Amino acid sequence: MEIELRRNQNTLVVIGQGVIAFGAYMVVRAILQLLLDPASFISGVAEEYLWVEYIMIAFFFVVIIGGDMLLRVYIGRRAIRDGKGRRAGTRYIVFAGLLALADIAVVIMDLTSMESYTGGLLEFAVTLIADITMGVTTVELVLAALRVRKLRQQLAEGG
Repeated sequence: MEIELRRNQNTLVVIGQGVIAFGAYMVVRAILQLLLDPASFISGVAEEYLWVEYIMIAFFFVVIIGGDMLLRVYIGRRAIRDGKGRRAGTRYIVFAGLLALADIAVVIMDLTSMESYTGGLLEFAVTLIADITMGVTTVELVLAALRVRKLRQQLAEGG
């Protein structure tokens, strides 16, 4: 049972690092999309109000992308702490579960918008694979965290 606990703790550490890396990937992906296809961020805004476009882009980056990055860093750091046997709390598991649901929703949205996708097939495939990997990673983080909690409880009870 102790071997299984250590294995799951190591899994938490590795997945925590992966969640942080995916947060950085999301920031880089958004910046590259902004630089390569700025119209996707500001579509539907009147041309005469250029300052509105900049406010929308800044809002998007600061709130959405920045919030996603901060959440992934928080979850990843807490998972690493938990994997190393230090006190991490349970709030990060709840946030990771919500993030997993959001990641799964992104994959579903990718699949439903496949026919209306304007980019190339390779770009779509890479995006879809990355989004699926993020979803699987966050689901695995939640499962590993719950397994670690269960195993620690069993060892504490002497089972």
